Amino acid sequence: MNKIFKLYWKIALYISPVICVIFFITKTNNSISSCQKSFETEKNFSYSGLVSKKYIDSTNHLNKTIKLTKNKGKDIVIFNYDKSGAYDYIQSGDIISKKSDNYDLIINRNGRVVVFEINYECKDK
Repeated sequence: MNKIFKLYWKIALYISPVICVIFFITKTNNSISSCQKSFETEKNFSYSGLVSKKYIDSTNHLNKTIKLTKNKGKDIVIFNYDKSGAYDYIQSGDIISKKSDNYDLIINRNGRVVVFEINYECKDK
């Protein structure tokens, strides 16, 4: 019984690092793919409305979140991958809009219009 246990222990000791390396490689590749998929999906989204709330969603993976009212399209916009600075710039009361087929996010604050180009900076775009 002890010989079998020692054999299993040795096998586990040698195979565990291999499994960890495979898991790490797979997880890294999926992250890049996830970024690319999200970037392409964002291009297809269309939304506009008044920003009623800007927050970090502690119940949903700390997502950078904007809630819109009086909107067309999505009522929640998540800015996790975006590196353009739009999320930092946006304030409650701003009117934002984005048309499908592009990455331009238009922000209207008291009549002053600023355009951000959504940029996910995926490694392999």
